[in-house]
Amino acid sequence: MVLAGSLAEARAALALGAVDVVLLDMNLPDGHGLSLAAEVRRDGERHPALVALTGSAGDQGDAALAAGCSAVLGKPYEAGQLCALVAAALSD
Repeated sequence: MVLAGSLAEARAALALGAVDVVLLDMNLPDGHGLSLAAEVRRDGERHPALVALTGSAGDQGDAALAAGCSAVLGKPYEAGQLCALVAAALSD
């Protein structure tokens, strides 16, 4: 597991090696998570599954799905919900 608290840290972590799933917060200190989703989708044929985590699932959820996220989970959420989405993302 790799933790990244910003877009810059996430980009650096993704550049280091294969990642299976990205839990992507929408609002990060240095930008919006959807910009990273678009970058990940553009880079290469194999990319990690993207699960968007957001406090306002409405419009942001639609935008996350349009950006290539496989699922959107609104905050607050239960651990079981997150585990189920990650398992589904890994099985795709």
